Amino acid sequence: MSSTVFFAAVGAVVLVLGIARLLQARDWIVRLLALNVSSAGALVILVCLAWDGERTDPVPHALALTGIVIMVAVTGVGLALARLVESEAEDGA
Repeated sequence: MSSTVFFAAVGAVVLVLGIARLLQARDWIVRLLALNVSSAGALVILVCLAWDGERTDPVPHALALTGIVIMVAVTGVGLALARLVESEAEDGA
């Protein structure tokens, strides 16, 4: 088994575990962390697909970097919204 196939398989396992936890979780923070884990798995798969045997394609790497930036922004907004929902729930109860 080549290292590309190994890392693609690891990325697929991480992606599936993140999605499974995302579907099972009830807490907003756990859902956000599961979304981050599944995003990391998808990015690992994307980077592994960039390798064609003798050289790498720069476009999937650029997409992976863009995905990292977007996931950081989504995490920040998600944490702010989760904090807002929790504070509203405490004030309303």
